[in-house]
Amino acid sequence: EFEDLYERVLEVSPDGRQIVYRTSEGLYLRSVDQLDARFLTGTQGAQKPFFSPDGQWIGFLSTTDNQLKKIAISGGAPVKLAGITSLGSCSWGVDDRIVYGESRVGIMRVSSNGGTPEVIVEENGAIINPQILPDGKSVLFTNGTDRPIMVTVQSLETGERKELFEGHDAKYLPTGHLVYGLDNNIFAVPFDVDRLELTGGQISMIEGVYREGGSPQYAVSDSGTLVYVPGTTGISTRLRTLVWVDRSGKEEAIDAPPRAYAYAHLSPDATRVALDIRDQDNDIWIWDLARKPLTRLTYDPGADRGGIWTPDGTKVVYTVNRDGGRNIYLQPADGSGSPELLTTTQEFGGFPEAFSPDGKHLIITGGSPSEDISLFSIGEGEAPKPLLASTFREYNASISPDGRWMAYQSDRSGRFEIYVRPFPDVNALLYQISTEGGQRPLWNKNGRELFYFLPPGTMMSVPIIETSPSFKAGTPKVLFKGEYYSELNRTQYSVTPDGQRFLMIKPAGAKAGSAPPRQINVVLNWFEELKQKVPVD
Repeated sequence: EFEDLYERVLEVSPDGRQIVYRTSEGLYLRSVDQLDARFLTGTQGAQKPFFSPDGQWIGFLSTTDNQLKKIAISGGAPVKLAGITSLGSCSWGVDDRIVYGESRVGIMRVSSNGGTPEVIVEENGAIINPQILPDGKSVLFTNGTDRPIMVTVQSLETGERKELFEGHDAKYLPTGHLVYGLDNNIFAVPFDVDRLELTGGQISMIEGVYREGGSPQYAVSDSGTLVYVPGTTGISTRLRTLVWVDRSGKEEAIDAPPRAYAYAHLSPDATRVALDIRDQDNDIWIWDLARKPLTRLTYDPGADRGGIWTPDGTKVVYTVNRDGGRNIYLQPADGSGSPELLTTTQEFGGFPEAFSPDGKHLIITGGSPSEDISLFSIGEGEAPKPLLASTFREYNASISPDGRWMAYQSDRSGRFEIYVRPFPDVNALLYQISTEGGQRPLWNKNGRELFYFLPPGTMMSVPIIETSPSFKAGTPKVLFKGEYYSELNRTQYSVTPDGQRFLMIKPAGAKAGSAPPRQINVVLNWFEELKQKVPVD
């Protein structure tokens, strides 16, 4: 069984002989004429796989270190190609260059041997599944910036853009067709690649194709092999649960209903949980740990993300992804009143991470165009101001209980490590906390300990020996290990005020009466059916 994600999780080789698919362990490779699949060692945390034109390599996004990588189908160590912050699927062209979409940047292109990526199409939004067309002068992609999501083609020479039709994950085939997903169907339409125009009507080819979010789970090879996942689900159904974990690793189930939880943040008094639930609504919910109702907090038509509490526990701040931008709102946790817009896309468009203890300042990270850290002053009517800006990726900031120190993660050493700086005078000093990698730091409320996470499931602890007049930390140690959800880049766990228990998200597992493991259907010589149903003039 492979893991369901919001992007395509399977691909077929150009000759139609091999299928690669993503599971919770990593990537598996299977020949279409064999029953057994082979795990590709070194692909733990891999997402969005794609083949090279000769079928000898598989590219993927590594979420363990945010790198675009490739690995030979024969095995061996993965090869790093480029650092990347977000990825909207890739394609590997015959010119031996890879194109991919990066959120709020546009369409990028990089050599398959690695190097510095170049921007070939600028887009302050979401670009999905770009493909350089055979003329080498135009690119096909799904424009996820606007609603409805549109299949789009753009000239790389003139910049002229044409929106063709509503759809998702379109691909140009050597038969002269475009294939794409809409709802739970796969459609085909004849396409003149020279004039970049449709030459006929759209015809439904396959019905009942499973999809995650908007992405249909299908792939077509250049030789005519179609692979797809049957199903009628149109939303994420990856169920997860909430659990308490003590410092020794002992778990205690929380009886909140299994949902598609992405982030779980405890209120300051540890009586409620703000939950980012990635289902058909994509909203923020509140779970009362004592009374046990699950109450919906947001009703925005866009996708609401994150959800962290103000220090007094009365409000929740979160991000809304809408119209290709990212805005930050503040809303009373009891659902009363209207959401208050804090920032606009034109100002920043980042992700809220942490409040200062007095509630007057909000740390925001990931604002366009880079992964930097900024400071927003509540109620002053000003745009966020840069706090820590560099050529490195820096986020997941956490402010110490006394408000004097800021912990965060940075890849300044080539991999993510945990660092501490004075707050707000962050340029005065720099201390490295972790020694063998680290992400998502959180302070113990007593200020004498710092926690951080090592994906996929290791919780670390570091004693804070001294904070005045200088800063000194002890040696990191492992608290516990487990199978906890850690696919997204932001801090997804919380710590109780006494520092003794951790609120974690973990897969729910199979339930009685739930759907069986999903299968992959393979259709050989599919081009014959395609050309018969959708003739090309």
